[in-house]
Amino acid sequence: MPVERYCPKCDRITPRYNSGHNRCRPCSDAKTKRNHKLNPAPNRERTKRWVAANPEKDKASRAAWRARNPEKVQAYKDRQANSPTKRYSAKRILCARENLPFDLTPADCDVTAIIGTPCPMCAAIISDLKFSRTKAHMDRVVPALGYTKANIRWICATCNRRKQDMTEDDIVRLYHYVTTHKSVP
Repeated sequence: MPVERYCPKCDRITPRYNSGHNRCRPCSDAKTKRNHKLNPAPNRERTKRWVAANPEKDKASRAAWRARNPEKVQAYKDRQANSPTKRYSAKRILCARENLPFDLTPADCDVTAIIGTPCPMCAAIISDLKFSRTKAHMDRVVPALGYTKANIRWICATCNRRKQDMTEDDIVRLYHYVTTHKSVP
């Protein structure tokens, strides 16, 4: 049975549920939250154990949270998609898989300085919109040389798709072919 006493922290008359504690429930909960922020490791371990023991409940609670917070989920996805670290990791994995050279840093993969500048190939203004034709793409000038600082440039998504794995010589040959073999109207 709870006993009503004064809380030394907030001076409220509140029931204390455990005679060993001096604080009321709200003050005790606030202290617990502060302790978790100061030392989160024990809380993380407890959460990991609970998730391992209750995978179905964890999956259901995460799905319910995502259903209640679609705007937070979308904001997280947008941050992850535009993250220099995510782009860096993807390019590093690609180079390791294809045995290509790689010497970039996450700062080299940051697209924020490029947004609003013209594409060097078509002069379209590069944007950061997710499904835009002018979204910034990292291009390898010579695809066989991998992702090295001397071999990359930022171009728009349209130009990168058009170029694909062509070298500059291939592009020049294609240009000459198109200009000399115009179709007859």
